[in-house]
Amino acid sequence: MQIQAEKNKYLVLMIITDGVIHDMDETIKLIVRGADLPLSIIIVGVGNEDFTKMEVGKRTGNERQILDGDEHRLEYDGKKASRDIVQFVALNEMENQSPEAIAKAVLEEIPTQVTEYMEKNGITVETVAGGVALLV
Repeated sequence: MQIQAEKNKYLVLMIITDGVIHDMDETIKLIVRGADLPLSIIIVGVGNEDFTKMEVGKRTGNERQILDGDEHRLEYDGKKASRDIVQFVALNEMENQSPEAIAKAVLEEIPTQVTEYMEKNGITVETVAGGVALLV
């Protein structure tokens, strides 16, 4: 599947997994490439898996990369992701939380990710709406 940048579309991909990613290099490569596209990725870990295995060693040292780029942007083959597009939530760490708190944790980065994409690409409400301001 190929994603093309269109000014009036933004995609949110939700992945629900009961295990860790086994092809981490390919996953990191695609996330770094996807950071330039109108895309956010939400990964929800379900079950009792130890999701700390979602960390991988960087090629240049012992520092660890985590798919959710809150602290450090992902890098692949010398290219750094232009923005954080991944939100990872392990449900087993939220078992005593309300449904509202879980929804907040899963969705909380989406507004910032959309805004960052729009700002980086010079997209404004006017360009999306064809000059008509949108009221929310």
